[in-house]
Amino acid sequence: MRLLSAAPTSILCMPSHPKAPLKCSQTCTCGGSMRRAHMHFTGKTHALLVPSGARVICAQASGALEGGPPLPLPRRQFTPKPLRHVRFIVPHYVMRDPGQVLAVVGSWKELGSWNPSKAEQLERMPEDAWSTDLFLPAEDGLEFKVILVRENQGCIECVRWEPGRNRVLDLKHSAQECQEPLDVTCWWGIKPKDSSPSDLDAAIVAAVGVEPLVGLLDSPQPHEQEAAAAAMCKLACSKSSKRFWRGEIAAAGALPGLQRVADSFKATHAAREYASRTASKVQDAARELEKREKRSGRRWKKG
Repeated sequence: MRLLSAAPTSILCMPSHPKAPLKCSQTCTCGGSMRRAHMHFTGKTHALLVPSGARVICAQASGALEGGPPLPLPRRQFTPKPLRHVRFIVPHYVMRDPGQVLAVVGSWKELGSWNPSKAEQLERMPEDAWSTDLFLPAEDGLEFKVILVRENQGCIECVRWEPGRNRVLDLKHSAQECQEPLDVTCWWGIKPKDSSPSDLDAAIVAAVGVEPLVGLLDSPQPHEQEAAAAAMCKLACSKSSKRFWRGEIAAAGALPGLQRVADSFKATHAAREYASRTASKVQDAARELEKREKRSGRRWKKG
């Protein structure tokens, strides 16, 4: 009985039917007396246990033809997944705490598998921009978010998650042979055209004691506009805040941006409705505050 094997000098001993007689094509070190089967390679012996009462039959492994070279065993072909050079960019984010950084976390292991402690941190660039380069598998269905992290006693912890739905990245249908990286731009922070981000953020922090709002009213993405309007509404119209009216004043600085979303045909209907209602609430609250200030003898100055 001849078998095909990658080792030309191997002798294969394997269990046969319990009632079958012991047959050996050539001398084997087991001698047929041990309840074991052996595979003897040059200089090495690997033992394979056989159940008690079983008999063994030994056969020499050789090539397919008499005297011919042994046929190699077929190897499993491993095709690595193509990688795509991706550059994540946050165009503008003012970081007030030097111990905090932006990071990207997502559904793939390259992005930490949604574990903030394993997220890919972004590097700070000039003019408060952030970016990082990664090589990701060219597949679709990658979900990710931008988060704010910091180091605490040697461990990385998440300070804040980006609001709204997960961002989705499709690399399967992108150009594989492109030498340039694929830029993925993720806006985080309010950037109205009529007010610089730093001035508006400082006004909000001074008024309500919170970090800058998230989302971008000028973003072309409808879900980001909705997130911005929702965040503005939550801050400006939350009556649970002890500084409710001061929050309304600070939020009034973003009225031009809210109005642009409400008037934009590119925004979704939900985003326009949300922005319009929020702008109306902010305006009504500002007028009510002005009346209260006048009744108390103090004058409220706009801006």
